[in-house]
Amino acid sequence: MQCRERWVHHLSPVVNKAEWTAEEDGIIFEQVGASWLAALVRSPSGQARPPASTFMNVRAFLVLQLMCVGKSWVSIAGMLPGRTPQQVKNRYYAACRRIARAKVRSKRAAKAGAAAAAATATATTLASSSSVASHAKLLEAAAQD
Repeated sequence: MQCRERWVHHLSPVVNKAEWTAEEDGIIFEQVGASWLAALVRSPSGQARPPASTFMNVRAFLVLQLMCVGKSWVSIAGMLPGRTPQQVKNRYYAACRRIARAKVRSKRAAKAGAAAAAATATATTLASSSSVASHAKLLEAAAQD
């Protein structure tokens, strides 16, 4: 049984190990629909990505299938000819990791932006207070003359 599974899922020439193609994206796009894809095309930062992005099309398809059949990788892979359940599962979890990393990056950028704004405000305050002090010294020197 293990030999057969290894052949069917890994060694068979039918298994597609190449990059995800535009044809596969087209099939996914047809099954998922434009409105569903449009909602998923937005990145966590709110910027739109191009709809031709392989990652977004496959992600939309996987999300839809997960909603319909759960994490039944075999049934999802059955809808993508040449893709094994393991490839579909790996693609899904890779997409989840990318999303999580993007959220962490956006949070770090927001914190860095807030810290930079606070540093600028502090520097401006210090600069203005030092210029006030220098003006006061000039006024005192002028008054003594």
